[in-house]
Amino acid sequence: MVGETEVKERPKSNPDYLMQLMNDRKVMSSLPNFSGIFTHLERLLDEEIGRVRKDMYNDTVNGGMFNGRDMEELPEAVGPVAQLQEKLYVPVKEYPDVSGRIHDL
Repeated sequence: MVGETEVKERPKSNPDYLMQLMNDRKVMSSLPNFSGIFTHLERLLDEEIGRVRKDMYNDTVNGGMFNGRDMEELPEAVGPVAQLQEKLYVPVKEYPDVSGRIHDL
């Protein structure tokens, strides 16, 4: 029927889909005869790239799922637990302001 639009599910935001979008944008920009003609298509493509990037960033920041695995999930430890520390010596004559702030770091 005229006026009806089919609603499709959005693809999952993942690196493969982002690469497809980036390649599509590259192909669109490389066509000299069509640049500027498909302004709405170019805008929609840029919006989708932005959405996918934002979703992927939010997934990594919020501890989302990546490749079917929880990002906060670490493999089991192997070997003894070790606590490492490193001493940093700063020449006081060259950096006089730093000497009192070492413990603040």
